[in-house]
Amino acid sequence: MHTGSLQARRGFLEAASFLVETIEAVPEDRWDAPGLGEWTVRELAVHACRAFSTTIAYVAAEAPLTLDHPAAYYEAALGGGVEAGDLHRAVADRARAEAADLEVPVAQHARALFRRAELVLERTPASHVVGTFAGGIRLVDYLPTRVVEMVVHGIDICDALGLPVDVPLTAAEMTLDVLMDLAVSRSDADAPGLVRALTGRAGLPAAFNLLG
Repeated sequence: MHTGSLQARRGFLEAASFLVETIEAVPEDRWDAPGLGEWTVRELAVHACRAFSTTIAYVAAEAPLTLDHPAAYYEAALGGGVEAGDLHRAVADRARAEAADLEVPVAQHARALFRRAELVLERTPASHVVGTFAGGIRLVDYLPTRVVEMVVHGIDICDALGLPVDVPLTAAEMTLDVLMDLAVSRSDADAPGLVRALTGRAGLPAAFNLLG
């Protein structure tokens, strides 16, 4: 997928608004409720906010260009020599630690990070190569990966609490585009199986997960 600069920024802002408004809708007595897997809602929300903090940090960490599209970022991040189980355990541990160390309400934390990320985007060219842990990627191609994270985890929070889900159109389209690009680019992907599932001819395998 080749995303235009304006579309990437619009998708990011839509997804960010969706995520922050979802976090702000969490009832005060539900933060310690089950969120996703072993995470509480608080830990899930704090993890989701890394879409903002990584954008801020990676823009400042320039690197040579090594990744040329959003799906390539996920391929590198998920296949970078770290066992999937180890990677997910490290992510889970970090979310728990960050949630425990947070000194302000989660909603306040989310809104403040969103504003900081927004300011960074306002002054950063779309062609700027950001230095992620998986390699260098143009900002215009990195933003869709953050849209995926915010949309997926925003939906996770809504599902955990029974909240209505209303993902903005551009953010939803961008999420689906990245996931489908990833699906067809992975060597272990079953493209015919996905076609069958999306057209009602078969179901997806149990525990199917493109980001797992």
